[in-house]
Amino acid sequence: MNTNKLTNSQSFTGYVREHLDEFEHQINIGIRYEKMHQECVERGFAVSLDTFRATLYKARLKRDGVASRRKSAVVARKEEGTNEVAKEMAKEIAKELSKELAKEIAKELSKELAKEDSKEESKEKAPGNVVDYFKRESVFSSSKKGSQ
Repeated sequence: MNTNKLTNSQSFTGYVREHLDEFEHQINIGIRYEKMHQECVERGFAVSLDTFRATLYKARLKRDGVASRRKSAVVARKEEGTNEVAKEMAKEIAKELSKELAKEIAKELSKELAKEDSKEESKEKAPGNVVDYFKRESVFSSSKKGSQ
């Protein structure tokens, strides 16, 4: 950092924002906050260590907040177009699924109807049906008449 003493024309917050990249570089290489704070005090800023840390934190938030807002605006514009495409895709998928579902339901219903029809036909054609057996009197009546 520059070791020149500053005049009171610049606020401490402005100074931290201006030198934020330098502060972060120093943090990344392992320099302690206390040392960076001491350098700020030597430059003429009468702030506590807690104020230094808080100002550094707020400067990061402001920097990252502006960047994220810019990104979010670009992303929102891209998503707007993407949402329209997604809506169209969802409609197509829903159509296909409803067609497939309708086919499956129709198959199941036709199977059920076929089962019911086959049950009724088997009842009508059953040779052991008691009602049909006794309705066939012609077979017995001829034998009865002839035996008397």
